[in-house]
Amino acid sequence: MKFVDTASLSLPSGVLTLWRPIAPPLSDERWCKDTRRASCLQEASLLSTFEALDSGATPPPSWLGCTFEMPADLDADTFAAALRLWINRHDTLRSMLVPLDAPMANSQLQRFTLDPGTVNIEHVTVDTAAAIARHEPLSTVIEYLFDEQVGPCRWPGYLLLTISHSRATTVCLAVDHSLIDGYGLLKLPRELHMLYAVAQGTQAPLPPAESYPDFAEAERREAEALTASDETVQRWQHCLEAFGGTLPPFPINVHHPDTTPPPQRGGYLELLDDAATRAFTQQCRTAGGDIFSGLFACLAKAARELTGNPAFHTMAPFQTQPSHWSSSLGWYVGMAPVTFPLGEEETFETAIAHAAQGLQALKTLAQVPITRVAELLGQPLRDTFMVSFMDLRRVPGAREWEKWRVVSFRSRSNDPDEVCLWFMRTHNGLIVDYRHPATAAADRVVADYIARTKRQLNAIASTAKWYAPSS
Repeated sequence: MKFVDTASLSLPSGVLTLWRPIAPPLSDERWCKDTRRASCLQEASLLSTFEALDSGATPPPSWLGCTFEMPADLDADTFAAALRLWINRHDTLRSMLVPLDAPMANSQLQRFTLDPGTVNIEHVTVDTAAAIARHEPLSTVIEYLFDEQVGPCRWPGYLLLTISHSRATTVCLAVDHSLIDGYGLLKLPRELHMLYAVAQGTQAPLPPAESYPDFAEAERREAEALTASDETVQRWQHCLEAFGGTLPPFPINVHHPDTTPPPQRGGYLELLDDAATRAFTQQCRTAGGDIFSGLFACLAKAARELTGNPAFHTMAPFQTQPSHWSSSLGWYVGMAPVTFPLGEEETFETAIAHAAQGLQALKTLAQVPITRVAELLGQPLRDTFMVSFMDLRRVPGAREWEKWRVVSFRSRSNDPDEVCLWFMRTHNGLIVDYRHPATAAADRVVADYIARTKRQLNAIASTAKWYAPSS
């Protein structure tokens, strides 16, 4: 499983078809006013985009995408029926958030929602002749279409394309991040395969999915009940004070100096194969931790090698989706700081204990939406160094990803400071995808950091001890 930028996609040549959801205009009475509010993250994301549009700026794209294969003889009517089933199953896909004319204290957005059965699907062949004449790759055409038509401030906020070729039909879809998280994205290949079978009549209908708007409203109520004196918010405050009043940056300065920096660069690296990952996991358990805390201990060790800093600091996402919402599609992610000490003579056993303690704090802090924390503390919170870990073996359909040729990808980022590392445990081992500012210094430093982390991971897997250079 890869999580790459669009330019890194390897797409087959074929006939490109766009599958667009069609619904009545917002003025139509079938768009019903919905009292369920946006989640805290959704509202912050949309308001930021609306503000950019109002100022005449072009908001950066914010979608997540994936490609996967379906049969070469894909039937158009059946696939359209499967997409309607998908949209009917998830009310967030039939929902729209717009600014209130008179913003209220507890919400600045109004939700409108369509009933199931209201949305239709149209499909049209996309003329790629001009792009071919300019020698543009198909990935460029697809990125343009997604940038143009997928965003948080327009409905539907998602789009599907198919490429018909002799081996299979390659599906490319993008969903704005305000509607979906990484786990939800990677559930879609299996769900759409199953819904296609339902539309064919070869599989029983799927049970209803839980409602993300229901979750969003419940989350808002819980967040609004918090005050600045709440223990969790105070712990956030202490973390910020430890970082000098900001969230932790990447350990080494990789800032791009331009006022309009170019798109970030990124990469992908296989860190451990499956056997080595299982060995590493066992060493972590023996040391009293798990693969999550063991990975963070190795990241801290690599950072200490580079900087000499006696503590490791980063931001990390944490999945907040309750188990009884497991079939729901939404943005179930909390973000919080992770910090723990690492002494010069620290062993792996003590380092993993510190990392486990830091990650336990993450689970508590991430339950409070970061936007609510910023509101209560009265300061903006911008995270520029993020480390994500996902065990993708648990995602429904993961065993089929190789057969379906599943690849996830992201919209480009022009951020001048942000460094993101996505570590993923798959059935084939441990991998990392990453992106960083487009500077030579960032190219060198981030690659070095990841290489040092990989070296420590391999050393722990084979010896249970830190890597020690031979004399």
